[in-house]
Amino acid sequence: MKLVGDPAAEAWLEALSAEAFEWDSGNRSKNAKHQVEPSEVESLLQRTVFLAGRIVEPAHDEPRWLLLGRGVGWRSSSRAAAPSSGPSAAAPCGETKGGSMTKRKSKVRKKAAKRDLQVEEFESRDLGDDIRAAGGLRAIRKTLPTSIVLEQDLVDKLREKGAKRGLGYQTMLKLIAREHVDEY
Repeated sequence: MKLVGDPAAEAWLEALSAEAFEWDSGNRSKNAKHQVEPSEVESLLQRTVFLAGRIVEPAHDEPRWLLLGRGVGWRSSSRAAAPSSGPSAAAPCGETKGGSMTKRKSKVRKKAAKRDLQVEEFESRDLGDDIRAAGGLRAIRKTLPTSIVLEQDLVDKLREKGAKRGLGYQTMLKLIAREHVDEY
């Protein structure tokens, strides 16, 4: 696999907000093939991720990027995707050993006869040299974790408001805070 640095993709990911991101229907069918839920991909992009670069070999009909991170509920296997709205291929990585990122062996059965070339490569070898050749990993920090205690009546109101938009209460609280923070 050959990776190249992509400052435009890095800038796009840094500017991407969880509220603005929508995993399109084209990627949903690809994710089904790889047994990945849209919520798992979205959870990856709401956390700190590491952009390894744009994938230039093997070539594809659409641009692809390698993004390393951990999504909620992801099993130990590789994930790859190509978005229509902007850069974000996703593949959870293994632990760092001796300064290189190593891939974990997939525990997911190979159900699809036609498999993605990137997934095959993610599962078959260490990508550390490819990542270093592209300029190394660039951390993209999406959030700063915080903890607050909310009264139950406030949580209930946030859940009610969030349900109208298809959001959880924490995301709804974040939207409200973002909209009104400048008023104080």
